[in-house]
Amino acid sequence: MKTPSKIYFTWDETLADGDVDFKRLMCCNVLAYTLAPGDYHLETFEPYGLEFLKLMVLSGECEVDHVFLREYAASDVWTADFHCSDARLNELFAAGRECYRANALDTYEDNPTRERGTWICDPLFSASAAPLLSGHTHVERNMFQNYMLPDHFAEMPDGMLPMCYPADHPEEVSFPSGLSG
Repeated sequence: MKTPSKIYFTWDETLADGDVDFKRLMCCNVLAYTLAPGDYHLETFEPYGLEFLKLMVLSGECEVDHVFLREYAASDVWTADFHCSDARLNELFAAGRECYRANALDTYEDNPTRERGTWICDPLFSASAAPLLSGHTHVERNMFQNYMLPDHFAEMPDGMLPMCYPADHPEEVSFPSGLSG
């Protein structure tokens, strides 16, 4: 930074009228920095996924270089392989593997760019793919272990599980747990 600067990094998966709409999907995809003069090496766990990145300098004067995205994805999804004479099916399999790979780090989230917890029905799909792609179901086990951590869910009726955990439950959306309470 040459002078005190305020910079925003914004991102999204699509462009709206040729620009990044960082408020799309009721999210606010912004990393804001207020920095004193000097050199910085910044790194963050956000964004979780992006196609387009936009830098905005709101005040000050700065130079930004060496912007990169460090991939954080499941590394053990290469057990299964699929090839056939139909290129469309090969492409579909590759896309499915990449989808699982991007979404199955510790617990499965079907859209990590907008979700921060696992929905209780997600293992219905991920548990079918997990043994084929990675040879195990550790990710699904992690999700069920998360649900077993609390003695009870304070905002849930007795015998109910939240649809998404860990998460806030302002609408008390839940599933019967099969547990006596």
